[in-house]
Amino acid sequence: MSWLQYSACKKEHDALNRPVVFGGVGEYGRACFYIEVGEYKILLDAGIMKGKGLPDEEIYPLIPESLIPSLDVIWLSHSHSDHTGFLPHLLSGGFQGKIISSWETQKQVLDRTEYPFISEEYNWETLDYPGKAFDWTIQSGDKPPLYGRSGATGHMIGSLWLEISCIEGSFIYTGDMSIESVLYKWDDLQSETKYNWGIIDQGYDAKRPKQTENERKLYATLLRAKNSEKTVVFPLPKYGRSLEILLLLFRYFKDDYLPLYIDLSIYKDVKSAVDQLEWMDKETREEYVKMFAWVQTNAEPVKNWDDERQKDFTLIILADSGLEQKLSKQLLDNLSVHDEVILTGNPGKGSYAETALNQKATEVKPSVRMLPYNVHLTVPESQMIAGRWNVRHPIYFHGKHNQPYLM
Repeated sequence: MSWLQYSACKKEHDALNRPVVFGGVGEYGRACFYIEVGEYKILLDAGIMKGKGLPDEEIYPLIPESLIPSLDVIWLSHSHSDHTGFLPHLLSGGFQGKIISSWETQKQVLDRTEYPFISEEYNWETLDYPGKAFDWTIQSGDKPPLYGRSGATGHMIGSLWLEISCIEGSFIYTGDMSIESVLYKWDDLQSETKYNWGIIDQGYDAKRPKQTENERKLYATLLRAKNSEKTVVFPLPKYGRSLEILLLLFRYFKDDYLPLYIDLSIYKDVKSAVDQLEWMDKETREEYVKMFAWVQTNAEPVKNWDDERQKDFTLIILADSGLEQKLSKQLLDNLSVHDEVILTGNPGKGSYAETALNQKATEVKPSVRMLPYNVHLTVPESQMIAGRWNVRHPIYFHGKHNQPYLM
């Protein structure tokens, strides 16, 4: 949908303009929304669509180039590329305003090798998360202050929701949210305000199994793999779900010694998270520290993996959810049809992981299967959040089941 089509949809509800969708509704990827609050022009995330061989109009958000220099704020809910991948283009396209995010998100973005020229020199306002929902204020030039409130979304370390209430109106943006995480905490809004607009994560349809069912299937699969002495590979995103899967593996096998190979970048995240326990549920913080000790005892870097040496049940954790990297392909070539690759999230369009998942088991080695792990809200959960948070006009984003512009 073009900018003109979106603008034609734009209406005045109260004094707060209706949000404009540049991407992310009815699709997984390129989350990007625009809203005007008083004198502020705010872009909510700037993602790209992950995949291979896609035309530009399917990869990038449909934001007009003429709007970029006039933006006052870019809000980054978290660091995944489907929410930040368009940031380099915005910075090179004339953006002169403030970037706002948690400092953890800033660090993760700056660490991404695909964003080589982004640095702390940009006008970046970082927020310190105190372990619960908190208020913040920023000001741009001579404009009046912008007052916001944020809290953890339960999606990953650094991930924040955004709430803004002012004379002009009020709105909420959840970013990616999970209320079923085994590790991360999410903060309830706890406000009596009635919100004009809410842009709410709705990554899964109503048929999505509960997290407890997902965990049960994962454990049963791994137990069979252990008894059959298989090698099991988990391709995971660098941040977020990887730490949750490792915590589950710790719960399942903490009393066993087993060969465990972890991508070095994920190992660094596991280690740094020990100093970021405020993003985790209080009940899991002590367990996480024990898990890190277990990883230190059992784990080796993936680059040291030796197929000739591994005859027993072995776990391999890759920071490559699409199985596109050279190391991943070399590793898969050394596995047999006896072994398994377990995908826990949606693979990128055109990725090797997607291709392998759609092939018959006899056509690929090792076998590739999907065992979903929830890191977004389901339809019932997102509707519960919309009602609990008093949202008058919800816009649900992410899943293909979303309506193009659901009111």
